[in-house]
Amino acid sequence: MKVSWKLFVMAVMFLATSLSAQMIWTEATSSAGWQGRWSHGTVVFNSELWVMGGDDSTIGPHGQSLNDVWHSSDGTNWNLATDSADWTPRCAPALVFDVFDPRMWVMGGVGQQGLSNDVWSSIDGAHWTQVTSSAGWSPRAWGGAVVFDGKMWILGGVDSIGEQGPARVTNDVWNSSDGANWTRVTDNAAWPARIGPAALAFDGKMWIVGGAGQGGLFNEVWYSANGADWILATQHADWAPRQFLAALTFGNKMWILGGCEEGEGRSFGDVWYSTDGAVWTQAEPQAPWPTRFGHTVADFNGKMWLLGGADSTRILPPLNDVWWSTGVGLQEEKRPTSHASCATPTVVRSVLLLAESPSSSASTNSLLDIGGREAMELHSGVNDVRALAPGVYFVRRPVTEDGRPGASIRKVVLTK
Repeated sequence: MKVSWKLFVMAVMFLATSLSAQMIWTEATSSAGWQGRWSHGTVVFNSELWVMGGDDSTIGPHGQSLNDVWHSSDGTNWNLATDSADWTPRCAPALVFDVFDPRMWVMGGVGQQGLSNDVWSSIDGAHWTQVTSSAGWSPRAWGGAVVFDGKMWILGGVDSIGEQGPARVTNDVWNSSDGANWTRVTDNAAWPARIGPAALAFDGKMWIVGGAGQGGLFNEVWYSANGADWILATQHADWAPRQFLAALTFGNKMWILGGCEEGEGRSFGDVWYSTDGAVWTQAEPQAPWPTRFGHTVADFNGKMWLLGGADSTRILPPLNDVWWSTGVGLQEEKRPTSHASCATPTVVRSVLLLAESPSSSASTNSLLDIGGREAMELHSGVNDVRALAPGVYFVRRPVTEDGRPGASIRKVVLTK
């Protein structure tokens, strides 16, 4: 029997929709087995969450640095792999994993011994092998690190620390296929030198987000497909400029969480996401977890995890709580525009969904499922939706009907 597909348009007006109410956070533990810390490392490896290194003091650029390694299969119960790894105690290590042979990697960082550029790897967290004592890049900390295109990448950071803290920041880019041999892709990337940015891989590109440099705090977003040529997605994202923020790829979106201003400035507890780096949607103005910076995030077991960090409202100690969320769902706050009008549901007599052209060339319309996840990207003209399951969907535009920034949503129901 031939199946016909129809999309019933349930409302002809656009609705300015708040997404924050449907982002639910659960505290896995208020006090993990590992002591509170900030500027530590977190990876997902062998179906477990791993936490290692960091600093258990917010006093000075490198106070009480750590080199213990912990792991957990549920984020609540933590096991100690080693209380003293082979690498020296440090905070702000660059951590990556699963390049060639699946393993965890620790690269650089800063501790009582100063800045380092050594590289270590491990398959169990307890035993570490030094891959090189001196990588090609200068000793550094608080840069970006990411796995992209089958290589490990190091992006900028601070490579000189004086009595008053960071003295020189960089914007060079390096990569390696084995951790021992490093190639300098560029000595001077298009983005300004910075400390405390976030880096991630998304949509076939590397991204560097936020940080602080000679010009102060940034809320820029840059991306590159090769590490040498960088494109500015936006110079001023919707979120406030910040450093020591956390970022991850989750649910076909880029996310940023928290961070802080410079010096003794405030820390943040907001959450934002984007599908293009240019248009950002606020998922949480203030999450239930305390504001923080120097924390870590991970995509683990289909959930977004947040671990530790420091809160500028607390002098000591840093945090050792663990939180998780499944992301954002949609809740309609029906605030019709002046042009809105209700109408009898309209039948689109086609297997194709008509999509309007987005107002911004940097953005596209999206079709979201009931959980707020992108089901497909909509392009101007017609879009084949036969592969989608019947149900409620939302057409999301990157701007409101009158052209202002912000998400606007049209509800549709797909039936057989």
